[in-house]
Amino acid sequence: MGGYEPPESQFPDVRRIKRLDKDTCQKEGIFFDDENINEETEELDENVNVEEIVASILFDLVGGVTEIDRNLDENSELVFQPDEARKPRSVSLWSRDSSGSKDSANHDDDLLNKIESKISEIDSSSETDGVKSPSFLKKQVEEIPGIHPLHTHILLYSQKYDCQRTLYALTALKAIINANPRMVMCTIATTTISKRSTPHQVQLQTLLARHRKCVFGKNFFGDVAPETMSSVRNSMYIEILMSVCLYYIRSYYPNLMLSKLSEQELNRNKEVQILATEVLTQLVGELISVVRENGKAFASYIGSLFSKCKMQKVVLHCVLSSVYNLRKKNGGSDLSSHFTEGIISFNEENMDANTNENYQVKLLKLLQKIIRLEDQISVSRGESEATTTSANPEWDSSRINFIPQLSSATFKVKHPIAYQGMFLSAIMSALKQQHLCHMHQHWVSMVTASLHYFGKALPRIVTSVVNQLCRNIELLAAKYELSGAFQSLSNQPDGIPPDHVITMLEGLMMVCHYCLLDNTHQVSVSQAGPLPKNLDTDGAFSGHIFSNLIHVFNPSHSREPSPLKELGPVAPVIEARRSLLSFLPRIIAGLTVLWKAIDISQARHNEEQPCWTMGSPKVVRQYILEFLSPVSLHHGVNLLGAAAVVWNDRRQRGVSNNKKVIPTACGDQLLLVDLVSAIKVLPTDTLIQTVRQVIRSPPPTNQDRNRKRTPLEVSMLQFFYAYVDKTPASQLIDSWPSMLALLKEGLQLGLVAQGQFLLLGILNVFVQKTPTLEARKDQKDLQDVAQKLLEACSTIAGSSLEQTTWLRRNLAVKPGPQTDLNGIDDQETETEDVSPAPSPVVKEAKQLPPPNQTQYSVQALMLLADIIAPLLDVVYGSDEKDKVVPFLNTYILYNVFPYLRNHSSHNIPSSRACSQILSSLSGYQYTRKSWQKVALELLFDPNFFQMDMQSIENWRIIVDNLMTHDKSLFKDLLSRVTLAQSSSIFTSKDHEYEQRAQLLKRMSFAIFCSEMDQYQRFMPDIQERLAENLRHPQAPSVQAQVFLCFRILMLRISPHHLTSLWPTIITEMVHVFMQIEQELATDIDETGSQMQKLSNLDTSWAYGNGLYGHNHPAWLQLYLQACKLLDLALILPADSLPQFQLYRWAFIGEDGVEGRRRSDHPQFTPHVMRLAHSMNKKSGGDPPMYKYAPGQPLLTKSNLRSLQDLHAFFNTLCQGDQSRYRSGAAVQSEPRPTMPKSKSAPDISEIAAASTPLDPAGTSTNQSRSNKQLIELIIEKDFLEPF
Repeated sequence: MGGYEPPESQFPDVRRIKRLDKDTCQKEGIFFDDENINEETEELDENVNVEEIVASILFDLVGGVTEIDRNLDENSELVFQPDEARKPRSVSLWSRDSSGSKDSANHDDDLLNKIESKISEIDSSSETDGVKSPSFLKKQVEEIPGIHPLHTHILLYSQKYDCQRTLYALTALKAIINANPRMVMCTIATTTISKRSTPHQVQLQTLLARHRKCVFGKNFFGDVAPETMSSVRNSMYIEILMSVCLYYIRSYYPNLMLSKLSEQELNRNKEVQILATEVLTQLVGELISVVRENGKAFASYIGSLFSKCKMQKVVLHCVLSSVYNLRKKNGGSDLSSHFTEGIISFNEENMDANTNENYQVKLLKLLQKIIRLEDQISVSRGESEATTTSANPEWDSSRINFIPQLSSATFKVKHPIAYQGMFLSAIMSALKQQHLCHMHQHWVSMVTASLHYFGKALPRIVTSVVNQLCRNIELLAAKYELSGAFQSLSNQPDGIPPDHVITMLEGLMMVCHYCLLDNTHQVSVSQAGPLPKNLDTDGAFSGHIFSNLIHVFNPSHSREPSPLKELGPVAPVIEARRSLLSFLPRIIAGLTVLWKAIDISQARHNEEQPCWTMGSPKVVRQYILEFLSPVSLHHGVNLLGAAAVVWNDRRQRGVSNNKKVIPTACGDQLLLVDLVSAIKVLPTDTLIQTVRQVIRSPPPTNQDRNRKRTPLEVSMLQFFYAYVDKTPASQLIDSWPSMLALLKEGLQLGLVAQGQFLLLGILNVFVQKTPTLEARKDQKDLQDVAQKLLEACSTIAGSSLEQTTWLRRNLAVKPGPQTDLNGIDDQETETEDVSPAPSPVVKEAKQLPPPNQTQYSVQALMLLADIIAPLLDVVYGSDEKDKVVPFLNTYILYNVFPYLRNHSSHNIPSSRACSQILSSLSGYQYTRKSWQKVALELLFDPNFFQMDMQSIENWRIIVDNLMTHDKSLFKDLLSRVTLAQSSSIFTSKDHEYEQRAQLLKRMSFAIFCSEMDQYQRFMPDIQERLAENLRHPQAPSVQAQVFLCFRILMLRISPHHLTSLWPTIITEMVHVFMQIEQELATDIDETGSQMQKLSNLDTSWAYGNGLYGHNHPAWLQLYLQACKLLDLALILPADSLPQFQLYRWAFIGEDGVEGRRRSDHPQFTPHVMRLAHSMNKKSGGDPPMYKYAPGQPLLTKSNLRSLQDLHAFFNTLCQGDQSRYRSGAAVQSEPRPTMPKSKSAPDISEIAAASTPLDPAGTSTNQSRSNKQLIELIIEKDFLEPF
């Protein structure tokens, strides 16, 4: 490449350019060839001293550059803006059109004068410039056209120079320093350039003066001011060497030079920059030990020298500009109007990327050495953190922030590099460059090597770096999890080096361990070089856990002195420790993401895993545990507190299965349990004790305080509940003392309701998993703590009750709606009214529940329903069951029965939960005395059936256990039905009929709750009761209950035991259908034979009892029950109802009968057909139909609004395929199985292809229900009464 040649229109005015000739250069002391060197310059003999050697090399360095011109530096911040990064295009400083107009020439003059007027703040010797406000400096930079804020520090060569000669001089200097660094450093730091007046030194002084003049925007040639020469003569060699190297580091070729530059010359200029950086690194590195060994005066001298040379400012600007220059460019769309970007592009875009990255690595090494030297200077001066901050009243730790807009950052004079916002911005910007992830190890290494020297900036730097490292680890985890799909993600790193994940984990571990662990000498924070790419994964950090354990038991053990131990408690480290401990949830979250990703990757055994080159899952898992193990030893409370925060953040929101009192843990939460369980230095017993400390004094975390969250204690107990559930029983039984202490202290702390629920749940899991405790004392302690936890939960359950009288202890449900668990969505759970954010102070015990616990009464009842019966059965042995009943009566059922006695609509949630409590307790024979009497009273309560579907399912179990355990109760129930007829307490017939109907309904419900043929021996008595109630034709409600009872008998009694009942039932059904037909006929003008048949009906029955009130609800309910009885008889298998097959023709007819009959004989029309014909004639239009499903009832509704609601039912039976109902053809192919012993309905054969039936209202039933379950569900609905 011949170099960059600007277009013709961009050439500067050549009339203004003066070319140097040979004589002029010799007159000014500039030589290019060896034969032109002044004759006085002779070869040095072997006895020449170091001073003369360095002077000669400096002459070559300075003389090799004819001019460094046009400093374009202004004080500004380097900020990496990835979203604004654009590919630079070459923009000339001067723009001249082809006509060469006078306006363009004047514009050039104005531009040059404006730039020259802005003297470089970086090279200015005035210390007061640094106190300018950032807004002023930013405005000052913006006034300079074409200069990017990140490039205001660069210097430009006005013409080519001899790079090879400069490289030789720098290499010689580097070799001299390496040979004897101490002697060289002491010599150049104590010798002025004017000590001897040799020709070399005179020429060197002249060149230095002219270059300094040129750097400040003046002409290289011409007279030199006496003060400039005086300042040069008083300079030490070390100052000159540093200044010259800094000039080289930030000097570039402009893209508007007249002569062509080759690619080799551009590459050599970059080599000069790299070599100058290495020389400076050597000098600064040696100065650290020299300053340490000398006194305060020398340290002050070096500090002022650095300020004079602007060492920190120049290096920071160079580092930040290198970060920006290596940004990821977006092709041709990345354009910029800044000509400085064109300069950088001209110098570096065709260069090998490794060269620019190497330059950045060298700058980082130099930056790290400068940070160490600044710290050593401060120590040698005897300055502490207090004096440093007091000397700078503007200092505030909050100012050390990562500044998103990099152009807003400024260099603050008298502040060390670590205190500069520019420094943190450079680190964060570099770590965000995912396309340069192979460079992250060098940045992390620089940070870890400088941790001890950050001072008060340590907390902010550490938290920012750790946050970004966690973000990078999460991005890397995506490649493990998504494998090939990872490449399609926009923000994922590419070109990842081997073991990169391990390198990042190691850096994160070193940073965190330095701040969190007291024995900082055990963490390698003094490694100056970058972290190695290929690590010995088997042995790396293998001794961390062991050494930390040794430190725990022997804190005085140390193989080398620790700086922290020598200086005592260091405030920055303590502050950084607090910051990191509150930031620990973010770290745990990132490590959990990585843990999950490697689990997913490791589960793909048969797939190729190229992502494992970043780090094998086994080694990554080992590093995660090595990171967490020491933290768990020293800060176990904070670690588990962080785990609790992450647990709460990872819960699944809006998931139906989490609508439980104790939410079910999702996969991500269980993964967190696996991670903590894998920490071997945190066994179960230690973890339980740590959880106890977390609950007693919750650690501070960086939770979002702008919204209410679940209390940390609740999240901690949720995590511990899942941990206990996954822990083997052997480990739990050994930790019983710690578990007991945790449960007791949890009771004393007065936790919120959710916390007390979790304590009870933890105890239940522990009891169910572990074997019975052998020691008598342990068993007694278990019973005591179980009683206290159940009592506390019962107290919360009774918070919705109030006393009705002052003297007697009668409780009633408070009026008003109750909070049902199913009605709590995730948003309400997250913003629920809970206690304020936990503080580290230990809470005082509370005896009474807080007022807001009323909303948790339903949840408490539901938890008791799930836990109390199995828990008490295990806690109390077979010889101690007698203790259960007094406890239940005193503490539990006292708060349960009031809810069951209340049948209001707002009490449905509590009533449902209490019925579940009673059903769970009724399964244990020894608890019968505590609930039998009240349950029987509730059964005969007039409002007993005012409940929901779930409650009636629970009551089926209760009544079954009630009747099964006491054989005399059902007989007593039958006697009540008999006594109701002669009772004198009824004031009217209507009341008597209602009482009969209610008693029949309870008898039917008791039979419905039984097993098959359980009450077969009571069939004569049952038949007698039904016959007695059928003698009252004027009571439709009683007759409706008879039909309901017979439907239940068809399901619960064998067919041969029902033979004697069929004639009575068929007769009653015919009467009801004829009454329906007569009621329909009253609205139709019809005098045919059908009316003659109706005339034979008993008028006292037909007309005197409801014919003219056929729309009365009692009569409609009777019609519905009769139709449901016919519907059930038609769908049941023929072998279940053999007697009904003799009568079915009277209702729906038979196929083929009409064809065999003669037309002259009278024909019988089935009742269903007559009713369908009447309704069709009355309504007109298309007859409605139901969608039929084999084996499933057509009628699913529980009440009728009018007779027309049965229209579709009659039409479906009449016009549908009769073969579907013939002798149970749909289920006749298989023999009827034997009824199993259960508390449910008989086992009716199920049809696999059964579809979902639709009732007339269009309500769809559950497709997962079997035909048997659907039939029982319909019967359960028939029992329910409206509130």
